[in-house]
Formats: sequence, C-alpha cells, structure tokens
Amino acid sequence: MHSQRNTIKRHDLSGTKAPVDNIGGTNRQNNSLKYTSPTWNGITANALYSAGGVAGSFSENQIWSVGMGYMGGPVRLGIAFVDAFDPNVSMFGATPAAGGATTNNFGSLGSATTAQRNPVIAGYASAHREQIFGMGGSYVAGPATLGLVYTNTRFAGLGSSSGPNPLSYSGSSTFNTVEANLQYQVSAPVTLGLSYSFTKDDGPNDQSARYQQVTVGAHYFLSKRTDVYMVAAYQRASGTNSPGQSAVASIAGLTPSARNQRLWIR
Repeated sequence: MHSQRNTIKRHDLSGTKAPVDNIGGTNRQNNSLKYTSPTWNGITANALYSAGGVAGSFSENQIWSVGMGYMGGPVRLGIAFVDAFDPNVSMFGATPAAGGATTNNFGSLGSATTAQRNPVIAGYASAHREQIFGMGGSYVAGPATLGLVYTNTRFAGLGSSSGPNPLSYSGSSTFNTVEANLQYQVSAPVTLGLSYSFTKDDGPNDQSARYQQVTVGAHYFLSKRTDVYMVAAYQRASGTNSPGQSAVASIAGLTPSARNQRLWIR
C-alpha cells in the first residue's frame, strides 16, 4: 500500500504471504504526485496520485491512495486506502505502459515444467481494479510492543482486458487478512518477535482459500552498524487458490511450495 507505508506496518520480524495487500512492499509509480501534511497533535495525513499515462484515457492505469497515521505516547495507529485501475499494468507492471493483455504481471499459473509464481493472486491478473483498505495499531507496554493489522484487498472486474484470463473468471475476489504480533526487547541489543496471520480469499465461482502463518524471530545488534537475525516461518494453506488448484504454501520472497505446508528458516 502506497500512502500508508509509514502508518500501517507489520512486525519487523514477521513474514507474509505472497503479495496481496502490499504492506511492507514497494511498487514504484511514475508520473506521480505525493503530499504529506505537517504533523498536528500526533496526526499526519498523506495522499498520492499516479497518472496512468495513457493518451485519451484518463482513468486507465491510474492509482490514487490516501492515508492517516497517529503517534502519541505508547500508541500508534494507521489507516489507508488504495485504488489501482488495471493493476496488472499499474501495480505489477515494470512501468505504467508495460505488459498488456497477454502478459501476466501478477505471477504465473505454472506448467508441467515450470513452477508457479504467486499462485495466491496469479489467477486474478484480468482484474479491472485492485482496492486495498488497511488499518493497524500498536501499543508499547514496557519492553513489549503489541500490534494488530487488518487489511481487505479486492480484485474487482475480473475478465477485463487489463490482463490474461485463461480461467474465464468474472466477478471479483476479496482477501481479508488479520495479523497479531508481539515484539519484546529482552535487552538493549536483543529483540524477539512473534506473529500470527490469517488470510481468507473469497474468489469467483464460489472457490475460496485460507492461509495461516506463524513467524518467530530474533534480532541481535552487535553494534550500531552491524546486526544478525534469525527468522522462522510456518505456513499452512487450504482450499482452492487463484489458478483454481489446491492452495499451496506461498511465503513472500520464496518459490511457492508444491505442498500445502512449509517451514522456512533464515
């Protein structure tokens, strides 16, 4: 999510599923304007608009987003909304004019010789719009920081000309994600983290998928410029994913598993 990156964040030591709500991710936008307000009583607001750059079509490939954050004492809150038209190009293409109706920039459905890429969302490349709403908050209590995040991501207008649609989808797909996380400062150089997230995809044709993930981590600062860390994540998937197949574990940054479970340690 663009405008809320400083207001809604998952735990620094948490892992996430393949990109759904884009929290913690980056999508660089050309031809964009961004405004960040001065901070007033702990509140900061921002807005972004990215023109699609398509001659004769004002709305095609455009993105706009708004967000607001609050910081006061032990409390941090954030809320944001993103609306991306033709996301296969505007959000996931290399440039606003890249890709096209024959290119799946969301991922790939895979084949007998090629692994899938981003199967959580790869089947929804034909969406006309991607709309993301997110809100989150954290509370510091001594050495502990407790956090909650909720996001709703909707791929609307499936079957438009903005991306390939080999499964002939129509309608929409909606992802709801909830995450709870905990950070604990054991000592000045040592921080521990724990998070749990649950995502449900209510897709077209009455298909749905569920993804649950537990992540634990440890961070040790050897000096101001040197640190070491360890992260472990376990994910379990169930149901039917966006390519219309049995859902598989798909941890962000990793090749999707061939199974519905995966344990990852780094």
